[in-house]
Amino acid sequence: MKNILKEFFRYFIAFISMILIFFGLICLSYLLPKDRIKENGKAAIEDFNKEGDFYTPLFGDNNNISKAFLLDNYTDTLIMNVSVMNANSNEKSILKKAVLNQKYRDGDHPVKTYEEVFTKSKKPNGEYTRYWFGTIVIVKLLLTFITYSSIRYINMIFMLTLLFIVVLLIQKKLNVLYSIAYALAFIISGIIIIPLSLQFSPVFIISLLYDKNNFEKLLPYMFMFIGGLTAFFDLLTAPLVTYGIPMIVLILLRSKMNKYTLKQDIFQYIKLSIMWIASYSLTYLAKWVIASIILNENIIKISWGQFRFRIDVDGKYKKIDIIKKNFKLYFNKIVLYALIIFIITNFIIIVKKKLYRNVNIKKIVFLFVLGCAPYFWYAVLTNHSAIHSWMTYRIQAITLLSILSIIFSFYDKKQETLDKPKNQREQ
Repeated sequence: MKNILKEFFRYFIAFISMILIFFGLICLSYLLPKDRIKENGKAAIEDFNKEGDFYTPLFGDNNNISKAFLLDNYTDTLIMNVSVMNANSNEKSILKKAVLNQKYRDGDHPVKTYEEVFTKSKKPNGEYTRYWFGTIVIVKLLLTFITYSSIRYINMIFMLTLLFIVVLLIQKKLNVLYSIAYALAFIISGIIIIPLSLQFSPVFIISLLYDKNNFEKLLPYMFMFIGGLTAFFDLLTAPLVTYGIPMIVLILLRSKMNKYTLKQDIFQYIKLSIMWIASYSLTYLAKWVIASIILNENIIKISWGQFRFRIDVDGKYKKIDIIKKNFKLYFNKIVLYALIIFIITNFIIIVKKKLYRNVNIKKIVFLFVLGCAPYFWYAVLTNHSAIHSWMTYRIQAITLLSILSIIFSFYDKKQETLDKPKNQREQ
């Protein structure tokens, strides 16, 4: 019991430290040169006017593929709006500005109102207190030196390079088949356009976190940190990706090591799931508490009302319809038919060559359960998954990676223990 309390205390201290760092970063971002940020932010007007609120750079219009490859300039103008608004705000308190996330919006025309921030020096007329808006920390820092279009360009290089590095690491630690599965999950999610939206990028950057050494000891803290980072940066795009993708990689790594019992695996996966969920939820709650204290308002009540709206407490939407809607966006006809053919072909090979004899059933079950997680998310956050299906569909990257990992598991050679030196394994 004493050890459990000590462990809980360590997690508590780590979480509080993380929250303090998050809030400190937001406050520091308001000390950056606001006039320079506004000057560089002005250049984004041309981009937004050219592309509009929602821009489809690929595959035409009004089809499931083009909808899945949609740039969310609507929200990017909001992020940029909050980032540059410090120059127009009369609020003097950095603490209040840090929790308010002040913005200017007039009607449902974000591009027009963003332009008016510069042309008419509009003052803030609203705020987003329920979100951390951690993205503005990075955006404001970069806007000190470069413009929005340059941020897009740098983000594209950064994300594609990071994906390439992680794919190579997975190929080295597991095998080339799993690395291909990993890459495909990101490619079908639209990795070629994701870096062009500030709104979409954070969850996929976070999901690319990969710890190849001594991961066992740090896993609880890693999943706590990932859950907190997701709540800090993300605006409810596809947050579950930051849980599911790392968890699949973990399942494959632990299975490869072949030294854990079923009981140990179940305990670890449940513990890490709780760590992510608790950190993700409590990081949101921490923002509401901090904002309530600083503003002397009941932000918790206001935010809780929004949460109830997102989970569709009035039952306006049918859960099965929302699941189908998201499914069709990720698994469009091309992807779905290709996947069905791939599954059937490999099923024939597996049965004919009797590859099922030595398959790790435990790993298969864990991957299958994890692959179903996105549909549980859609069933809970029904309203949000219905209204914003064109971005929440990406959570199914977890499902695709699970399916491909299950199939490739049948081709695994005899398990080797990863923590043994290579020369010992070859003897």
